[in-house]
Amino acid sequence: MYNRLKLAWPHIVMILLLIMGGLAAVTYMLQPKIDAKREEVLEYAARENRVPPWDAVVNTPFLIEQIRQQPPEKPMIGLFGPSTVFGTTVGKGSHTTAGVLQASEPDYEVVNLGLTGARLTETYAILASVIDQVDYVVYELNYGMVAVSDNEPDIVVYPQMLGKLGCGCLGGWLDDFPEKNEGLPSYTHQWVQRNVLNKWSLYKYRDVISYDLGKTRTPKEKLRRLLDAEFATSDSESAEPAPSLSTPYIKMTKGQQELINGHFRDLYAWGQPFDSKHSFGLFAMEQTLELLKRSGKKALIYTAPLDRIMIDQAELLDWTEYDRIMESYRELVESYGYPFIDYNASDTELDHEYYHTQYHDPSHLLNEGSYRFGQELTQAVREQLLTQGGTNDAATP
Repeated sequence: MYNRLKLAWPHIVMILLLIMGGLAAVTYMLQPKIDAKREEVLEYAARENRVPPWDAVVNTPFLIEQIRQQPPEKPMIGLFGPSTVFGTTVGKGSHTTAGVLQASEPDYEVVNLGLTGARLTETYAILASVIDQVDYVVYELNYGMVAVSDNEPDIVVYPQMLGKLGCGCLGGWLDDFPEKNEGLPSYTHQWVQRNVLNKWSLYKYRDVISYDLGKTRTPKEKLRRLLDAEFATSDSESAEPAPSLSTPYIKMTKGQQELINGHFRDLYAWGQPFDSKHSFGLFAMEQTLELLKRSGKKALIYTAPLDRIMIDQAELLDWTEYDRIMESYRELVESYGYPFIDYNASDTELDHEYYHTQYHDPSHLLNEGSYRFGQELTQAVREQLLTQGGTNDAATP
């Protein structure tokens, strides 16, 4: 048997060499696609102050990689949060809050690190990935994501992106939340992915290749899109065409408005009463504050304005419940020494009549409305972060 094994070694070596040669050949053929996508993303980001909007999950890691490898020479202000930070319904990068802030503060490098669809977990992972490079943090606490964090079982939307960021940062987050479905690979898988598989560029950026070849990141997503298309076709006569992302709510058809209202009524609905003593959203926010405090970063936490007129007309949420929930977040944030601005508080001086004409839906502003709110936020950033008199001690709670 020893002789047989001894004779088999040349064959094993040959097989390994063939495998390695095949991988090298595939890398040689496909790596240019990844390099071209990286160049496209970084050129767009330099011009528009955000990654291309057509697939932020594929594109965002390239920008983060660039920031980590070549940190800005100026002090960096990072804006973090979901689609309302990224500007999903804002056609011009200069009209996003990050774009307005950059134009107003040329002595700083302002980076839009918002991610469409991001929950508190993805936002934490993005922040953690650039915590050593960012000097000032502007963090949007979106009420829709607050509700989703507590009400839905999955804690992440984009586990593949967390893998690309090398994030093993959510370990232990579910110890006190057995009702949650982590939605992430096992710890062993994550370790192998971070320390072995991601060393190979074609694995790390495999979604770039699959998106280039199949216009989808995963086979599961491709199947879902085909099923959605089949369903839409079978019901095409009765289906209401979805409004474009640039359409103001006030100019939509009644049917389109009902679609918008139904979606956001579901998003803001609480399946069970908010419990400040057992809230995954509060827990995730506290982990974020701990990260900021450990790193000694100055930060401003805020909630973006919702369309109060639209919400009241369609009865999309209970403001008394909103105030109670967001007060818990305010108390938590301020206990860490960070300022908290709720732009939906009753004493906030916003022109709700004006903003009502500038929304696509209850939380997403369009170009001009986003630009105007960007000016409001810029003033708050100056006062709270960039001046010597700002109250931002990052105190121990």
